[in-house]
Amino acid sequence: MKTTVVNVPPGEAIAGNAAPEGSVIPSARFFRGGFPLHLERLTDGRIGAPHAHEFLEWVVFEEGECLHEIGGVRHPVGAGDVFIVQAGERHRWIIGKPVRLVNVYFEPAALGAWWPEFCRLPHFRDFFFLEPLFGRESGVGKGFRLGRAPLARLLRELRGLEDLLGERPEGYRLEAASILMGLLVRLLRQYGAALEDRRRAARGKVRRDLLDRAIAHAREHFAEKISQKELADSIALDPAQFCRLFKKRTGRSFVDFLHHYRIARACEALRAGDRDILAIAGDCGFASLGFFNKVFRRQLGLTPGEYRAKLRPRRAPSTAVSVGARPRPAGGSAGPRSGRRR
Repeated sequence: MKTTVVNVPPGEAIAGNAAPEGSVIPSARFFRGGFPLHLERLTDGRIGAPHAHEFLEWVVFEEGECLHEIGGVRHPVGAGDVFIVQAGERHRWIIGKPVRLVNVYFEPAALGAWWPEFCRLPHFRDFFFLEPLFGRESGVGKGFRLGRAPLARLLRELRGLEDLLGERPEGYRLEAASILMGLLVRLLRQYGAALEDRRRAARGKVRRDLLDRAIAHAREHFAEKISQKELADSIALDPAQFCRLFKKRTGRSFVDFLHHYRIARACEALRAGDRDILAIAGDCGFASLGFFNKVFRRQLGLTPGEYRAKLRPRRAPSTAVSVGARPRPAGGSAGPRSGRRR
């Protein structure tokens, strides 16, 4: 697709969706008086053509939902989403219903001598470069989502910046640059906190997956001798950490969990037939009948033999007739009367 530069009068309000397909919007399109900072609001319902800018675009999504297509991938975005579109990066909005968002267009020159120091702040590279390429792909597209209160505060401050750029009082460039720097610094802090929460959640998921693997192993090999330390080593956790996380995951200590599972399987075997109780104990991982009885009684309040006897139905009294006996007729009569009929 051929790329063209749009030459239009500077300062004319135009939403990104109005850019011709394949265009690169020049800085002069928005920046009046040579000051490289401009704020624009977008409320639209059209499908825009892919385009790029010669400047950075900071997007603050205020209201509604739509798709943001960037790098050939479409991301759902909604209220609270905040992200950066790099200069030269092709993107477009795909909007089905009216939305509200704020675009802050700027160049590093807007921050002057502060920009190099800003670039050295923690999470700058993550948010400006790595997040757009490798950030979350589900639910919030690129960047991260602000909560309701932080979003409302940011929108109020952006409204003040917008008024300042519109009125342009004496010294407005210094004031606007200071406001922008303050907003971006706070943004990086908020992003850093969100990033740490995301990484903590990822670590938690990895641990849950490892513990689930350990639980599955215990269930599959319940009849064998299972070492808690070896199992902890197999998922790269020290024994104390393994015990703590295992109980948090299952509500039981590892030993208690294993005993409950073994007794449950023993109960299945006791209900299934008349196999020897000692053999059932061995098949369920108990080294001795005495220990099996002890654990069984502790959990169920009775011994394995008592458990089996309790399950068997009592035999009903026999009603069978002796061989050779003649059935007694109805009415309790012992048999037909003898003698002639009168």
